Amino acid sequence: MKSVAPFYLQAGSVNLIRSGSFQFFELQSCFDRPAPEINSFLLIAINHDTLPGMSFNLIAVVLLAITVTVLIVAEIRKTNLLIYVFKPVSTLLVIAVAVAGAYMGRGGGNFNLLIILGLIFSLGGDLALMPPDTQNRFRIGLILFLTAHVLYLAAFWKLGAWALPDLLIGAGLLVVVVSYYMLLRPNLGSMKIPVIIYILVICLMVSRASSTLFAGNVSREKAVLMFVGAILFLLSDVMLSANRFWKPWKYERSSLAFYFSGQLCFALSVGIPQ
Repeated sequence: MKSVAPFYLQAGSVNLIRSGSFQFFELQSCFDRPAPEINSFLLIAINHDTLPGMSFNLIAVVLLAITVTVLIVAEIRKTNLLIYVFKPVSTLLVIAVAVAGAYMGRGGGNFNLLIILGLIFSLGGDLALMPPDTQNRFRIGLILFLTAHVLYLAAFWKLGAWALPDLLIGAGLLVVVVSYYMLLRPNLGSMKIPVIIYILVICLMVSRASSTLFAGNVSREKAVLMFVGAILFLLSDVMLSANRFWKPWKYERSSLAFYFSGQLCFALSVGIPQ
């Protein structure tokens, strides 16, 4: 693996790394104030041999790395004006990647449509969860993200195949998230049922994403992007819910790096032939 010299941003740096037919973008940002000990990152893998519209995607990835870095800093410092601008802009960049992939790719009509619709509902969820943080806005955001997960689940369901490995992954994941739910339960109040439904759907979504790894009709690159994207999305939700319903953490908004990396993986999978 050979690294190309990074170019530096005011908020950190972006490194371009090549390995075989893949390119990796690694964003590292260092906050000098108020959190010198926190580093956030955005890591994206791109197959530059098979992905159509690579020039556009490279530009979009670099722009996304910048906007997400600014967004995380703004969230930590509670700079609402920057949040209002850079949160929707970041999601729109991801949607643009998916739309470009669908336009320039080959086939995958229903899959592409479901992923793009999921991203659009995620945009609605992002807008709902922007400041001010209220219980009603959180409920709306939960419903919109739940709808996005259902759309992603439908997309993966169409491609995946039931196999012992993905069933084991799903069962193990269910045990972990049920244990996690029991940790959150004392502080959920009226949100118990909605959170249970959300957990079940996201677990099924991750399980169906993993099933594409074992389906003979899905390319390895596409399956890896779907599975990695699902895991990153799950991790971001765990960090968000732990902060809200368990132990508040000042820098939990670094979860946005996982969230946007996961969404970008979904968007990039649109441009890869099955």
